[in-house]
Amino acid sequence: NIADIRSKDFSTFMGEMGKLYQASAKEIATLNVPTVLVENHMNLINNYLESAKIMESVGNTSEDPLQAYAALNIYSKNSDLETELLLNIQKTMAASGIILDRNI
Repeated sequence: NIADIRSKDFSTFMGEMGKLYQASAKEIATLNVPTVLVENHMNLINNYLESAKIMESVGNTSEDPLQAYAALNIYSKNSDLETELLLNIQKTMAASGIILDRNI
């Protein structure tokens, strides 16, 4: 039962979530980006790598609930930062004419 934080299913699910973050970071790292976006790009990669570790910690809630709680607090901040980083990328690309307007 994935809803039971003490279950093996929950731990496995969180481990798989961590793998998705790792895979995303790895894939993003292969992209060529304009110089103006390099720092933002690296921050997004690091954010995803940290989120992967957080998922592992959350998956171990039954073994170390305090560490999982701390990890969730960091994840909340990472989620906000991810939104900010993606918005920065979108704005920079739109300013460069790379993203088409919805009305086109």
